[in-house]
Amino acid sequence: MIMDRKGNLMTIGTPFPAGIVRKVPTQPRSSTWAPPRWLAMAVWTFFVATWVVLGILMIVSPGTIDEMWTWFGAQSTLLQVVAWIALLPVMIAVAVLRTTWELWLRIGVLVLCVTWTTVGFFPNRIARRTG
Repeated sequence: MIMDRKGNLMTIGTPFPAGIVRKVPTQPRSSTWAPPRWLAMAVWTFFVATWVVLGILMIVSPGTIDEMWTWFGAQSTLLQVVAWIALLPVMIAVAVLRTTWELWLRIGVLVLCVTWTTVGFFPNRIARRTG
C-alpha cells in the first residue's frame, strides 16, 4: 500500500495523482554555454590559416613538412600530447601525409580533415545554434 499526500491509501498499480508526479525542470536552450563569437571566429581563422600554410608548404617545399614532423617528434611528451589535442585534425593530416599510402588516399584524408575544421568550426553555425 502507498499513501498519497493527503494520507489516502492507494493500492499498487493505481496511477499516481497529478500532484505526486513531478516534471523534471529542463534548462532553456539559451542557458547552455556557447563560445563568444570572437572566439569562434578566431579558432576558425586559425585553422583556415593553418591549412593555407600547410598547402603552400606542400607545393613549395614538401621536405619542410618532414622536417617539421621530425622536430615535433624531438619535443617533450607533454608538448606532443597538448599539440595533438589542440591541433588534432592538422596532426592527423600531417601524419597521414608522411605514410606510404596511395596518393589518392592521403589526399582524401587531407580533404576530410580540412572539411572537418572549416565546416565544423564555422562561426555562423554557433550563432544559429544559440541565437
